[in-house]
Amino acid sequence: MKIAVLDLGTNTFNLLIHQIDGDGFSILHKDKIAVKLGEGGIIQGIIQPAAFERGLDAIEQHLNTSSQFEVDKVIAFGTSALRSAKNGNEFKATVKQQLNLEIVIIDGNREAELIYKGVKKTDLLSESPCLIMDVGGGSTEFIIGNKSEIFWKRSYPIGAARLLDQFKHEEPILPSEIKNIQNYLNGQFTELEEQVKQFGITKLIGSSGSFETLADIISFEKTDQSIFDSPFTSLEIDLENLHHLFPEILSRNVADRLAMKGMLPLRVDMMVVVCIFIELILKKLNIQTVHLSDFAMKEGMMDELIAQI
Repeated sequence: MKIAVLDLGTNTFNLLIHQIDGDGFSILHKDKIAVKLGEGGIIQGIIQPAAFERGLDAIEQHLNTSSQFEVDKVIAFGTSALRSAKNGNEFKATVKQQLNLEIVIIDGNREAELIYKGVKKTDLLSESPCLIMDVGGGSTEFIIGNKSEIFWKRSYPIGAARLLDQFKHEEPILPSEIKNIQNYLNGQFTELEEQVKQFGITKLIGSSGSFETLADIISFEKTDQSIFDSPFTSLEIDLENLHHLFPEILSRNVADRLAMKGMLPLRVDMMVVVCIFIELILKKLNIQTVHLSDFAMKEGMMDELIAQI
């Protein structure tokens, strides 16, 4: 049996196809398409016409790919941009009408649960609680858990696309603009700080997305090789290298950031605000080790589907 999962995020629409054989499974195909569904309208809660069309086109491409792999089942779920947009249900209805695909729009708690289940498929979780952070375009999910259970989770309506739309900045970004973003973020995470302190957490797992890009840039700088040159599900990101990388990215304009090996074009605009965000979290929570999980929400959903077969 072949199953396709479409993760319809605010920045990218992701596709994951699995082959299920008895008790085992294998990944047949992974792909992502830059959509920027929240571009120009996420703060107002509107999917703009151009983004609307990009989203439809991306889903059609993923469905064509799924057909080529002759999948038996396609599951699609939408996250922050679709659940917060006034015309999110219109997008969902249009996809159903034009492409005969039903989108399930999930809330932030469900998103956090699926992220945890995806990360759980790696070797990163142990008996000791750790913090999982997933920076999306429209929201960021934080989960505290170990290999057995979730102790606390929360979805914050703070994501890369929202920050970029709310805090438009010069290229390269000015120190005063950095300070404005930091001041905004500083007051948002009181509950998170309390929970991290309560559980004595010093380890952070960044799931997929922006953390992959940061890890890949560091890898190119240190070894001139990509982290994707060899298969992996998880790896450690050197904290010192990460703290050196943040100001390097902030000091560059768009063209110079794009020239960095490992920088994906779909992330080049948002990596400035993402770096400010992640650096603040690392310092605020006194994180000592950072790991990357290549598995995230779509892998969590796939794991649930496999369990139901």
